[in-house]
Amino acid sequence: MLTLTKYLKENQGRGKVIFSLEELVEGLGVTRNAVKKSISRLKKKGEFVSPYRGIYVIVSPENKRLGCLPARELIPLLMERLNVNYYVAFLSAGGYYGAAHQKPMVFQVVVDKPMKNIHCGHVRIWFTYKKDISNVPIQKKVVPTGYLNVSTPEATAMDIIKFPNHSVGINNIATVLSELLEEIEIPKLIELADISGEKAWIQRMGYILERIDSMEEEHRKNIIFALEKYLLDKQIHYIPLSSVNPRLGSRDKKWKIIENTIVDSDL
Repeated sequence: MLTLTKYLKENQGRGKVIFSLEELVEGLGVTRNAVKKSISRLKKKGEFVSPYRGIYVIVSPENKRLGCLPARELIPLLMERLNVNYYVAFLSAGGYYGAAHQKPMVFQVVVDKPMKNIHCGHVRIWFTYKKDISNVPIQKKVVPTGYLNVSTPEATAMDIIKFPNHSVGINNIATVLSELLEEIEIPKLIELADISGEKAWIQRMGYILERIDSMEEEHRKNIIFALEKYLLDKQIHYIPLSSVNPRLGSRDKKWKIIENTIVDSDL
């Protein structure tokens, strides 16, 4: 009779490392209870894990200490299996574009269906739900298990400003922006502003960029000019720089920002 260990090795040799319980039952030709007992034995050895309910993944020897597949390898497999649209976002996305100064403790992923966060061995994946992510531009990064959807530098900049809690506050946002600048393309940034239909993140971005240093000083000034020009014929209202602080402070007339916190990049 084909054992679970042999079945997994045969499939791993063909590049398949992720399974559902139903697949295992059908592949082995035994009962669900028998499969579950075999799974339990392999999980105790650290050779098989269940990162999500009903989903099982082979842990190769090089990942045994991690106790799971690395997040960048697990996500493409899992999202395809669950039929969920996604992209790597916030600080995790920033790391793909050289903004690694503020490396997150978790792998941050935006999804179009509500999902529970994943704790798999030493791997932590946090999900943020957005109803529609079809308009968010992405880049596909090659990983050992396929292609990983990562928000573009421009979309990453937008998201860290729109969701400051995921970037651990305004100062981290300033730091990440200063590191992202080199990768941001102005035409794509302005196109994204049009697509998003929102002006608040543009106001905050322009304000922050005027208050940080960058190795790409000329490019920084060009981005600021482009954002200022974009808002020139738009009706904008005063908004607080930080949405979590009281709406009190002096007012910046150029960007219509209520200065209720101070921008202080770590760089």
